[in-house]
Amino acid sequence: MYKLREVKYEDYEAINLLTNNKENTHLHDDVSYMEQAFFDRMLVDESIRWYAVEKDAHIRAFVLFQLDVSTKEIHIDRFTIDAAYKNKGLNEHLYSKVERLAERKSFTKMRTEISTTELDVYDFFESKGWIKAENGSYVLTMKK
Repeated sequence: MYKLREVKYEDYEAINLLTNNKENTHLHDDVSYMEQAFFDRMLVDESIRWYAVEKDAHIRAFVLFQLDVSTKEIHIDRFTIDAAYKNKGLNEHLYSKVERLAERKSFTKMRTEISTTELDVYDFFESKGWIKAENGSYVLTMKK
C-alpha cells in the first residue's frame, strides 16, 4: 500500500538517492545532488510544499512545489518517481495532491518547466490541460 505524506528531515538520503539517478527524473533529464543545506531550507520555507509517496518504508516518488500567494500560482519544481515505480499511478497520486491544494487555496495557475526526452511526461501534463507557454514553460489555468 502506498502512503502519501510530507517530506521530513530524515528523508534527506532517500530523496538524494532518487534525484541522483537519471532514470528517476520526471520533468528534467538532468541529475542533481541536493545539498543538505538546500534540503533543510526547503523544509522550513513556508512557501514550499514537499510530498512523498512511500511504499514498504521507502520513498518511491516525491513532488516539490512553491506557492506564490501574491500571484495565486503554484510552481512545480521537482516531480521525481523511482523508475521501478513508473506507470504505477504515482504521478497521478502526487499530481492530484497538488491540484487539490491549488483548488482548496483558490490558486489560479500552476506552472512548471519540462525538459526531458520522456515523451510520456509531456503527454501526462497535456492530458491534464497544461499548455506550453511562449517562454517554454508549461501552464495550467485553474477552473473557477
